[in-house]
Amino acid sequence: MAESTDSGKCGSCGRYIGPVVACPYCGAESAGRLPLRMLHWIAILLGVAGLAALYATARQRTPDDLHPAQITPAMNFARVWMEGEVTRSAPRANAAGRAPSLSFTLGGDGGETIVTATGPVAATLREQGLLPARGDHVRVLGRLSVAAGEKPRLFMDSSEHLQVRRK
Repeated sequence: MAESTDSGKCGSCGRYIGPVVACPYCGAESAGRLPLRMLHWIAILLGVAGLAALYATARQRTPDDLHPAQITPAMNFARVWMEGEVTRSAPRANAAGRAPSLSFTLGGDGGETIVTATGPVAATLREQGLLPARGDHVRVLGRLSVAAGEKPRLFMDSSEHLQVRRK
């Protein structure tokens, strides 16, 4: 049995034979290489194992505590706890009755962040009377959105993650 090289050439006649087991030119058998199908399954298994490890790591991580002045563009989409004083309060309602979303501005340590709640989260905050007023101290959990040239935004995922300490 003639050995084929890693480049796919026949060890007997030196012609290129690719991944076949026997040389089509001289008939010499070559040592089999790792089949492409096996490489396919190895790649899939490694990908699934990597995603499982990433998921397990992300589930164990607790959100960081930030102040508005500590936000950088690299923190876009980060899930964080933010704490500070309300510098602009949320509106109680719009001219048509209830606004579908609400926003208030959180300041502290020289920076400002707009905290936004939409849909059912905003409705729950209104029903529970948890709308922060100017001067209240707030701690809130949400996802950051950092765009160039704009104030950072924090989007609340749940009304349960808002802690208001009245002034």
